Amino acid sequence: MPTLKNKESNLEKLKTQILQLNALNNISLELTRTTDLDVLLNKIIKYAAIIVKAEAASILLLDKKKNELYFKASLGKKSKEIKNKLIQFPLQEKAKQSQVSFLYYSG
Repeated sequence: MPTLKNKESNLEKLKTQILQLNALNNISLELTRTTDLDVLLNKIIKYAAIIVKAEAASILLLDKKKNELYFKASLGKKSKEIKNKLIQFPLQEKAKQSQVSFLYYSG
């Protein structure tokens, strides 16, 4: 027999799932509405942060000619500070030829 604590836990999980699904739905709607890449990336990062309950997030794009990553969209306390900041590092040849994305989540 489910206890009150289990029911509350299940309810919280459902609320989280609904929040995540709504965020994904909003992202898909924005993909069809927005043609400005900067606006789109900022909206995506906002919803992605909601999904993973992050206080800060960033999207970095790769400049293949310069072998540099640069912050294209960011959210959080230092978002204005890092806007368009470059990160230089050597990439493996395989990574240069493909689109690489990753999400770092620290809870």
